Amino acid sequence: MTNIVYKSSIYIRPVTYPQAQRKTFDFVCSSCWRNLVIWAQEDRDEYLVLCVSCDEDTRGFVHESTVERKKTEDHFNSQEVKKAYPALDPNPREKKSAEDNINDLGF
Repeated sequence: MTNIVYKSSIYIRPVTYPQAQRKTFDFVCSSCWRNLVIWAQEDRDEYLVLCVSCDEDTRGFVHESTVERKKTEDHFNSQEVKKAYPALDPNPREKKSAEDNINDLGF
């Protein structure tokens, strides 16, 4: 006989299976933006939706589209900072002439 692990959370309320399924399709963890998984409760009529990495410390959910929009905004903001403050760029690229590039390639 296998040991069944039941999870608990002080932040997340148990929901019905259709609600849990909907959450795993449309939402991600609000803390780390990782995927969610469904855990059955002892009651069998209720299920917990928890993050794969935060587990029982999952504090909430955020819609995937919000995360994608935030990632895009962050990317463009980082590009603006790199242009405004090139000395802060951890991976500076040297500007080389066409002749230097040809010489580096061995031609």
